[in-house]
Amino acid sequence: MAQNDSTYCFTKSQVKVFLTTKVELNNCKELYNDVKAQNKAITDTLNVLTIDNTKQKRKVKRNRIIAISGISAFFSTLLLLFIIK
Repeated sequence: MAQNDSTYCFTKSQVKVFLTTKVELNNCKELYNDVKAQNKAITDTLNVLTIDNTKQKRKVKRNRIIAISGISAFFSTLLLLFIIK
């Protein structure tokens, strides 16, 4: 590089390499933005699935409690019937 009155002079090959690098950096930035958007979409989906999973676990637990209560009530009724007879 030569310097003439605070003006830089570049060779054609240096300019070509600079422009190629600039294009590659822009491509990398675009790819980064795409990956970032995909990551956000995956995170959002994971959050929804986690919420759905939590709801399902609560539902199963509630149904299990209802089933146990129903079985207990059935056996209590049978026991009372045998005691009364």
